[in-house]
This record gives sequence, structure tokens and C-alpha cells, in this order.
Amino acid sequence: MSKNTGAFTSLANLLIWFNIAVGLFILFVIIPAYSADLPKWYKEFEGDGLLILLFPSLLAISCIVALLAISRLLKMIRVGGLHSSFAYKWVNILIGSSFAASLACVFLFVWLAIESALPPEIAYGLIISIPATATVGLVTLALKSVLVDATAAHQELDGLV
Repeated sequence: MSKNTGAFTSLANLLIWFNIAVGLFILFVIIPAYSADLPKWYKEFEGDGLLILLFPSLLAISCIVALLAISRLLKMIRVGGLHSSFAYKWVNILIGSSFAASLACVFLFVWLAIESALPPEIAYGLIISIPATATVGLVTLALKSVLVDATAAHQELDGLV
């Protein structure tokens, strides 16, 4: 691995852990506060405190898990361990968390639309987020097949040497 790759993966990991910290703050502080307050502020959300807690929490958890998987894969790149079948576990977690985030956006969009509480800004954000997170999952799924082939070739070469 080149010197630059090590620096880039380290910087990326630093930013990922910053985003994880922000995500945890949102998950444990912001979302619970809003789930308690929104039903008091707006009649549309009366009795929906649990749903207000559930849907955004699912989205936050999915994103945090995706970031953890990316961080682990970056570490495997840095130490040269990406060509092991153990990497498939983290790739699968990244795929699953991407699709889970997309589904959480769909649930949130539908629920807010049913409640007639979907402002245009939130609608646009969710409409963009749904295909974006699904695309990440599909691209990662496609790249996994390349990783499987590369790992098999790497193991075959190791067997020859």
C-alpha cells in the first residue's frame, strides 16, 4: 500500500468516527427529545411518540452501522487484509445497512404522508435519500462479486507461491 493510501484511509476513518459520534448524538439526544416534544407541539403527532422515536432511530442506526462497516473495511485495506473471506461479513453488513436505511426512509416518508405532516423540504430529502441509499447497497453488492473473484485469485496465487 502506498503512503498516500494510508494517509487517505486514516483521514477517512477520522471523518467516519466523527460522523458516528454525530449520529450517536442524534440517536440518543435529538431523536428522543423530538419524539417527546412533537406530540405536544402538533396535534397531527398526538399519540405517535413511539413512531417518532422508531423511524428516525432506524435510519440513524442503519447509517451508524454502515459507517462502522466502512471503517472496518478501511482498516482491512490499510493492513492488507481485504483479500480474506472475513471481509465479506463487513461488505454484507454494509449492503444490509444501506437497504435498511432506504427502507427506513420509505417508512418515514409514508408515515409522514399519511399523517399529512410531510413538509416539502423533508419530502425532497427523503425522495433523494431513498434511491441514494438503495444505490449504495446495489453498487456494494456488485462490488462484492468483484471482491469475491479477487479474493479467489489472491488465494490461488498464494497457493502457487
